[in-house]
Amino acid sequence: YSLPQQLLFSTPVTLTRQQPGLEQLPMVMFTATIFEKDRQASFAAGVDAFLKKPIDLSELIQVLQAQLQLDWVYAQKGEALKQTATDHASHPLGGAPMVPPPQEKLEKLIFFAKMGDIEALENQLQALAQDPLYGDSSAPFIDSVKEFTGAFQVRDLRAFLNSFQKENCVSYQ
Repeated sequence: YSLPQQLLFSTPVTLTRQQPGLEQLPMVMFTATIFEKDRQASFAAGVDAFLKKPIDLSELIQVLQAQLQLDWVYAQKGEALKQTATDHASHPLGGAPMVPPPQEKLEKLIFFAKMGDIEALENQLQALAQDPLYGDSSAPFIDSVKEFTGAFQVRDLRAFLNSFQKENCVSYQ
């Protein structure tokens, strides 16, 4: 059994638009068909935009911008990295120098942050604090990481940790 083409496009749109609060929701049709009649049928059914598969990222971004009335803000990578390095020059709470852990320990922290495993990350921090080679100088870094974990700011934590990776660091000479 095959649905008539108009029902194929209009039924999902109609059902969605009937839901309270979704009447004005922008709708984008994603389809593998590239026929103009399908595109026209989608618009006739009430779809706001039409994208063919495979999805082109630049087209998707343009459609999102138009349908959601977004203004994209872009940062220049070099400026962002310099600002990050400047931010790490001192601990935000006490002014003590911010010293990241050795690269291999930092990579473990980054891994656990990416996995969202806060408990394992905190265990690594505890081991870092007890490390005789690094422990005393680690307090400002550990305190900063704990601020992120305590507030469950995992995305910000990942950005913070990633900014200390060797390829992201700006050397001070």
